[in-house]
Amino acid sequence: PDGSTRFDALADMKARHAELSEWTWGNVYQRPDLQLRAIVLMNRDNYGPLHRLVTDPAAALAFADAAYNGGMGGVQQDRRACQIKAGCNPALWFGNVEQTCTKSHAALYGTRSACDINRHHVEDVLHTRMPKYKGKV
Repeated sequence: PDGSTRFDALADMKARHAELSEWTWGNVYQRPDLQLRAIVLMNRDNYGPLHRLVTDPAAALAFADAAYNGGMGGVQQDRRACQIKAGCNPALWFGNVEQTCTKSHAALYGTRSACDINRHHVEDVLHTRMPKYKGKV
């Protein structure tokens, strides 16, 4: 309401990565090279600390994707919520942390909530899209 910027992911990424110094809100849609670079760097930034906390590489990748889609803070909150829930393992995504979504459950896009979107993103990327590329690189 006061016109201040709540968060600016582009400015944050530029501050952390000199490789993105040319990226601006003015050229964000004209520079797919910088968009792809930012995606790779963001995923590396997310995976790095997570794979030290989560020993299974596949689970760490799921957590990193959830962080890419919904922010590292949300992943940390979800892991804490899982930790205090009986039978929930905060080091496992599928069947554990994925079931303890602390994001909003209110409809955001159509009938989908922020929680629904974030959980679907991980499932879609890791189980639907990624298998199509195995053996192609």
